[in-house]
Amino acid sequence: ARLDEVGGTAVSSRLLRPRDCSIRVGLHVRRGDACQRWAAPADGAVDPEGDCGTAVGRPCYATSHYLHAVRSLARAHRARSRSHAGGAASANGEGCVTTILLASDSPSVALELAAAVAASRDLRLLWVNIRRGADWGGTAELSNLGLGAAAAEANFIERRNSRGLLNRSAVLGAALADISLLATAHAFVGTAASWLSRLALLCVIGQSGSVPPFALVDRPMAELWHTTKGGALCPPHGAARARSGPRQ
Repeated sequence: ARLDEVGGTAVSSRLLRPRDCSIRVGLHVRRGDACQRWAAPADGAVDPEGDCGTAVGRPCYATSHYLHAVRSLARAHRARSRSHAGGAASANGEGCVTTILLASDSPSVALELAAAVAASRDLRLLWVNIRRGADWGGTAELSNLGLGAAAAEANFIERRNSRGLLNRSAVLGAALADISLLATAHAFVGTAASWLSRLALLCVIGQSGSVPPFALVDRPMAELWHTTKGGALCPPHGAARARSGPRQ
């Protein structure tokens, strides 16, 4: 695999300097078979199997929501860098570059972000050019949109794997390549309901030795689908869902 980029420079392993207003933000976007409906961040309706009430279907979020979170982290970082520099850094962020390190099972997400980067002066984009989603045996992107639980479940990656439809080597290779890229980030954006998002955040912590700034577009880290908004398990199936955990 090779690193592809849009107007950016190769990923460096250097540690973030407090006075440096540029930042690398790791971004994980789970789409593919996971989308039964488009959702709004923090809308509270993230209970696909009905553990806490009415099943609403697995949520996905538009690329614009993730990009908003990336820009929010970048703005906060620029403010901190100005403080460390005694106000010497550019107040409007001129010369400050936000490099997005993208991992996704969706080729279309890379295209959408590339278009946003092309229209921006302060964004760069890096991702690993490797087979993804349907190319490794997953279902066609957004094919579960609008489907009920029973119809959608047949397309879930777990079910396709049990039927021998996945190229497991391709899935593993893509995941390892993406994690290696995301681990070099200074900040992170993803979803709490995704195992890969959580793993990526842990890798950034391991690389830097501290918890980085991060944003989750669905729910806080402690809240999963099988919990109330306060984090308590939902009866009667909450305990079973707790064992199964988040999705990929």
